[in-house]
Formats: sequence, structure tokens, C-alpha cells
Amino acid sequence: MSLMRRRFLCVGFAVLLALAFLPSIAAFGDDEPDMPAPPDAAQADEPAEADPFVVPEGGPKEIVEYLKGLQAGLMKVQQDLPKERDRDSVIAYRKKVFQYMIQSAEPMWKAADKILDDKSATKAQMTIAAQAKYRALMLLSNIPGSKAADAMKDFPKQLKDLGLAGLARQVEAALLQQEVRRSLAEVPGAKPLDEIIATVKKKVVETPDRTAQSLVNMLVEGVKEIKSTDDAVALCNEFSQSLADSKAEGAAKLAKKIEGYARRMQLLGNTMDIEGTLLDGKPLDWNSYKGKVVLIQFWATWCGPCRGEIPNVKKYYDLYHDRGFDVVSISLDRSREDIDKYLATNPLPWPVVFDDSKGNEGFETPMAIRYGVTGIPMLVLIDRDGKVVSEKARGPMLGKELEKIIGPAEEKKADDNTEPEEPKEE
Repeated sequence: MSLMRRRFLCVGFAVLLALAFLPSIAAFGDDEPDMPAPPDAAQADEPAEADPFVVPEGGPKEIVEYLKGLQAGLMKVQQDLPKERDRDSVIAYRKKVFQYMIQSAEPMWKAADKILDDKSATKAQMTIAAQAKYRALMLLSNIPGSKAADAMKDFPKQLKDLGLAGLARQVEAALLQQEVRRSLAEVPGAKPLDEIIATVKKKVVETPDRTAQSLVNMLVEGVKEIKSTDDAVALCNEFSQSLADSKAEGAAKLAKKIEGYARRMQLLGNTMDIEGTLLDGKPLDWNSYKGKVVLIQFWATWCGPCRGEIPNVKKYYDLYHDRGFDVVSISLDRSREDIDKYLATNPLPWPVVFDDSKGNEGFETPMAIRYGVTGIPMLVLIDRDGKVVSEKARGPMLGKELEKIIGPAEEKKADDNTEPEEPKEE
């Protein structure tokens, strides 16, 4: 197996761990208003030193509380970050977190089954249990010798029988994702990639929803990583064509999004056509940016990393704006009120494109679909010829790219002093 393939498999495994355990305590039970809060330090002492990895007796309500306690315990371990971030302490911290995850997975699975087998459980309680079992099985199915892999295969049917069809589809997608990763990594016994692609295509065409979108995106990114961008683009075209022939609800929209994935993967060295309505109601005049170096910033006020990047963009805007550098923000906010509130205390010196049409909010905004935006911040830098030179113009990388195109930032001072200040001396 090549180094690239091994790397992809490791990344896939890390993703599975995140899917299995990173959701917050809130994931266990937003649907149930009378659910008890996670135990605090004082409550943890009652009753005397109960083993946190032994499933207690009780009905669904008590077991739900136990599941919440397990999740609270994980969060406590995760928050116990080492003060010294040297290599050894970081490794020890990760080992401690992983050990807790492994230790809690079996009792989480057992507790979840107690609820799912109890006919008195409410649908909200069953949903909580199903989510917990899913997380436990996702982790344990990667442990050699575990029975979790077989349990995972039977899990979708159990969920359907319980009336949890939506969760059943998510589990089926997760199983298919595992097969995709195994195939891409050429794990012994894995199904051929062509067979996997055909299975994914059938699932996507039958139900072109968000789960299908995530499945396609993961497969396409994997093909790009393992094979090439050209292969990934060709695969996007295959999916788009299959969806174009489908009459299922959402098929046409998903086809456009997949076309956007392909367009995004081919951005480097090509042009972008940006359009939209500015906050003052006027259309963006994209032609007015010809000959300039332009940063296209896909962002939203609810996105912490996006807000964190604003000072960096402002710094380079101040350094390079009078030398032909400009910025156009494309907001993926869901309401005009949110962006107005943010800009009232954090004004931006460049224009903001925002589409408040119903159905065009967030990642459904036309420009996000056109360029396959699935995560923000996404910052694309365009040179004076209108060609994309970077899709990752964040942090220091933005400064490095601007220096290549325009020159060192220090030159700004020299430009400002092209007319010597002799009049002051006279």
C-alpha cells in the first residue's frame, strides 16, 4: 500500500473517531425537555464512587442520565489539556482521551440497547439511545476482533423497525463511507472501487438529500487524493449526469452542487465570475475589478474562524489596497439582521454580497453552489489577469501570495514617499 493510501486510511479512521465521540452533551436529548442535566462534581459523589463504566439498573430515564454522564466524563477528559504542549504531554493527553473513549464504548452500547429493548421508552429516548449506540459502534467496529462490525450491519434494520428511518439512513451512509475508504485504500478484501461508485450512485439518485451530498463529497475528495483531480472531476460529471436523469426531489439542485465541486477543484489557473447583490441593494459590478488583485472571501458572522480571519484580511487590505488589492465578501449568513448586527460594531471597508432570497440562505446561496463551497472560511485569491492563484489565502499565506504578485509590503512606504518632503525643509 502506498504512503498516500495509508495516509488517507488514517485520516478516514480519525474522521470516524470524530463522528463517534465529538458531539456535545446537547446531542443526547434536545428532543426531551425533562431530561436531567449532566452530573456536576457534587452529584458525582452520590452514590458512593459508582463505577462509571458499569451500566446501572433502571428504566429508560435513568439510563439516559447514565449516557449523559458518560458523555460528560469524556468532555471532562478532553478539557484536561496539558499546560505544557510538548510532544510527550500531547501524546499522553491523546492517549488518555482515547482510553476513555474505548473504555466507555462497550457500556454505552449496552446502555443504549437497554433503552432500545424497553417497550416503555419514548421515541425521544430511543433516538438518544440510537445515537449513542451509533457512536459506540462506529468506534468499536474499527477495533480488530470486535463484534461491533456485525452489529453495525444489522443496526439499520433495527432502527427501521423502531420507526427511526432517518437515523437508519445515516447509519447506512456511514457503512457505505467505510466501504469507500477501504476500497480507496485497497484494503485486502475491500470491494472494487467501480462497484462502490455504482452503489453510491444508486443511493444518491434514489435519495438526493444532504446525506447523499456528504457521501458524494467524501468519495470525490478521496478519488482526488488517491488518484488525481482529473479523475475526481470526471466522477463529478458522472454523478451530475445521473442526477440530471432523475426525477427525484432535490436531484437537480444536488447536480448543480456537484458541478460546483468540479468547478472548485479546477479553480487554480482559471477565472471566476462573481455576481450578486450588495448590502445597499445594488448589483456587484465585477467588471470594475479587472486588472486588480482580488480576494474572494466566503464567510458568515456565525463562523468563528471566519471572524478570526477578518483582522488578517484587514491588515493586508490596509497594506496593499492603494496598490491594486481589493476584497469582495460573500456572506453565507441566514438573515440580514445577523450581518447588520455584526457590521454595526465591526465595519468592513470592502463590499459584502448577500442574498436574502428565500431558499438561498447559507450554503444554498448561488455563489456557494456555483463554486462548491462546503466549508468556510474559504478565501480565493485572484491575480491581475483574473486567474485564481490560491484557494487557501488565509493567515500568513495571504501575505506571501500578495508579496509574489504585488511586492513586499514595505514598498508601500517607499511609494508613499515618491514625492520627497522637501517643502517641509524649505
